[in-house]
Amino acid sequence: MIQVIYGENEYAVSTAVAELKATVGPPETREANTHSFVAPQVSLGELRAVCEAMPFLAERRLVVVEGLLSQYEPRQSRDASDSSQPQLGDWQKVETLPKAMPPTTTLAFVDGKLQETNPLLKLLRPLAEVRSCSKLKDDALARWAKEQVALRGGQVTPGALTLLTHLVGDDQRVLENEIEKLCLYAHGRPIVEEDVRLLVSDIGAANIFAAVDALLEERPAVAARLLHKLRDEDASLSRIIYMVQRQLRQDVLAKEGLEAGLKTEDIGKQLAIRPEFAVRRTVEQARRYPWERFRMLYQRLLDADLSVKRGQADEKLALDLLIGELTQRR
Repeated sequence: MIQVIYGENEYAVSTAVAELKATVGPPETREANTHSFVAPQVSLGELRAVCEAMPFLAERRLVVVEGLLSQYEPRQSRDASDSSQPQLGDWQKVETLPKAMPPTTTLAFVDGKLQETNPLLKLLRPLAEVRSCSKLKDDALARWAKEQVALRGGQVTPGALTLLTHLVGDDQRVLENEIEKLCLYAHGRPIVEEDVRLLVSDIGAANIFAAVDALLEERPAVAARLLHKLRDEDASLSRIIYMVQRQLRQDVLAKEGLEAGLKTEDIGKQLAIRPEFAVRRTVEQARRYPWERFRMLYQRLLDADLSVKRGQADEKLALDLLIGELTQRR
């Protein structure tokens, strides 16, 4: 069986992969029957050989390939015949994989946000179960958050639920952590707005991932909302630039680690990032964007910082200009 699990909702993607790992077998044999690869450090031939193996003291085996499809994302070009578009090479023969796989093997291709025109995704669609994981929005996000509270035996008032999702945003992993904290604090009584204001006050770390995502993905409305939110919470422009620059630096170091063949957990250790969600988000951002994009962001951040320090613009104007420049279409 082949599965393709992809999308911008990192929480949903990682949850789906965890569910697959749980089907492999008992914990004592799970590691021996689970194999992970990070693109581009695997060839079609190597993958076929691993998929052909039989499980060891278990009913199933799981093979996970991370980031392969994003290697072949179509580049923006006005010339449809542009030869610089990524070529599939040996992966053009990916349809040969199912014939080599015993029914005991599950092969999962895991990736972030992809275009529907991705050539490898097109080849895999007829062969695989494809799951696209979009971010939850508005009512769907509120329902999910309420379910998470109920799963922990808690209750939440409508006002507290609205405030919580407004403060944290659509990052389900961060939202789950905040719900866990609130349920423990409420200790059996309904969670109210005052609890949310008390415990979910420092949202800068939660929002900075979403803000950097919006800047990298050229979504000006979202970037403006998140960065102005940080500004309204008394974060200076220098502080905002520092937070964005710090995340970009981690993204760049993670990208170097990926190109060196390091696994996600090894990158987390190397960068001293402890929360698992933060490691995964950093690696995801590093994988999805080219070096040119990171270099451009660094230069724009430097320009904004200098414009304020030299008295050429006040902080609000500099922030608006920064958002506009960082999110302009290439």
